[in-house]
Amino acid sequence: MSASDPVLPADAVYVRQRYIGQRKRDYAAECDGILASHGLVRGEELLPERHHARWRAQYLIHLLVALGLRQRWELAEHTERQPGGWQWSVEYRGRHGDG
Repeated sequence: MSASDPVLPADAVYVRQRYIGQRKRDYAAECDGILASHGLVRGEELLPERHHARWRAQYLIHLLVALGLRQRWELAEHTERQPGGWQWSVEYRGRHGDG
């Protein structure tokens, strides 16, 4: 290694003792845009167990909060029984006009 070696930044962001990769950041940004426009983002895939659906909603909330896109109090998780499985959603409950 020398002073002339090229350097590049990591393609991940370091937040609260961990890195969040670009793919996850893109996913969170897409979901945040849906929340801002529609107030609710919902997973399409039906999951066999309620706790799997709940985990997906909680993970998205955690990701949005860790990246500083939303605050925890603004978001609510939901699971709904559908024919064939469970569906998750995350609702934006923040003040109107804050999208």
